[in-house]
Amino acid sequence: MTRDQFVRKATDPATSEDARISQPEVARLLGNVSSMTLWRWRNDPALNFPQPVLEVNGRRYFRRADILAWSPPAKTNKGAT
Repeated sequence: MTRDQFVRKATDPATSEDARISQPEVARLLGNVSSMTLWRWRNDPALNFPQPVLEVNGRRYFRRADILAWSPPAKTNKGAT
């Protein structure tokens, strides 16, 4: 199996619950959050955000099931009194 075939199969959400999805797909799935928000979530140990399971040419892929099982933090209204 070539690398391209592997990435195509791994990123096809229809193949299995173990499907890999790209970072932009993760952002859309979590409500169109920004890439900076994803970076913050990934780098905050308290949030226990799922880490990428595959990186190809700088692109990160996550297990779809991990993302669906994770709960985003509640929105806070910073600066509100």
